[in-house]
Amino acid sequence: MIDSRISPQKLDLDFIKKIELWQVPFTIIFTKSDKVTQSTVSRNVKLFLDSLRKSQQFLPQDFITSSLKKTGRNRILDLVSEMNNNVGGV
Repeated sequence: MIDSRISPQKLDLDFIKKIELWQVPFTIIFTKSDKVTQSTVSRNVKLFLDSLRKSQQFLPQDFITSSLKKTGRNRILDLVSEMNNNVGGV
């Protein structure tokens, strides 16, 4: 979970590098999109993903969310359901 209100943080980028090194699948969830303007969210998400592009060939799936407005909720639930179905079918 990444706070969409702020620019990319070294701590977050370093953690992502570690989980990639450990080969752990992950998805990025940008939170609190309702707390600032949409242009701020867009700018910070773009900066974060651009920072990841410097060290990664492929970017993970990402979601922009708001707990207040429920933005992104259904997409995340769909992904969780899909992942559960894939694990259950193994």
